[in-house]
Amino acid sequence: MTYSGVTAVFTPASNLAASTIYTATITTGAKDLAGNILNGTTLNGSKVWTFTTAATSSGGGSSSGGGSSSGGGGGSSGSAENFSNIVLKERYDETIKKDMVTTYKFKNSSNPVTYIKITGNVNAGVINAAVEVLKGTSTLVNVAAPGTVYKNFNVWIGTSGFVSSKNIKEGAIGFRILSSWLTDNGVAAGDVKLVRWDGTKWVQLETVTIGKDSTYTNFETKTTAFGNFAIAGLKGKIVPTATSPGEVKETPGPAGTTAPTPVATKESPGFGLVFVSAAICLVYLFSRKRR
Repeated sequence: MTYSGVTAVFTPASNLAASTIYTATITTGAKDLAGNILNGTTLNGSKVWTFTTAATSSGGGSSSGGGSSSGGGGGSSGSAENFSNIVLKERYDETIKKDMVTTYKFKNSSNPVTYIKITGNVNAGVINAAVEVLKGTSTLVNVAAPGTVYKNFNVWIGTSGFVSSKNIKEGAIGFRILSSWLTDNGVAAGDVKLVRWDGTKWVQLETVTIGKDSTYTNFETKTTAFGNFAIAGLKGKIVPTATSPGEVKETPGPAGTTAPTPVATKESPGFGLVFVSAAICLVYLFSRKRR
């Protein structure tokens, strides 16, 4: 197939979705229309590139110019995720404005994330939001997510450093799970949580069920931090709760247990007076003895 003048073999080979990154294997020394040699990342002996399909897919397994391309181990600029762990990447550009809710809608049926909502603290202009759906635990974390995991994914908003309280007031992630998966794994909807890697451990986020249809059960999670996520059933699992970026509140202990109240200690109020009186008596007795 041809993409912007480059002949390449895509995976998958047909039914490409719009605004989605796919893998393309090209021959060594392949050139674009301008005659530039394309030096992709070598993977399993082949030159590999990733291409983003245009906003409107041709539907016939090929797409015309208008999309962007990127290469490297992360699959795209701004991501350090191992390329081989990315199933698909879906991203969109939207304008973030101060005190207004901006909604990024994700359409790929293989993407569990259905939308991301950002309320801006500033007029940030056009900002990109990307979701990387992963084969397994992110290669950027060192511990698998707790519980029964449905999907692992990464969310990147803007360029490095953009996600901060200065720019984002609050955010939300909408996602869905196959209802059959819940049944097959004995997971109740109320036990489903979105968990996020906070840099040292997994923390659970406030997650609520917002509806269901004949196929999916839909959820929404509030968050103001983005990065590495997993959708998991946490029945019987004790996982710390995230309260805000960089701040984690540990899960409370068993009901009815309280820490002992510290008891302040102080000297007896009459001790100093007794000491002074004894000293005076000793001086008096000593003076009488000398007489």
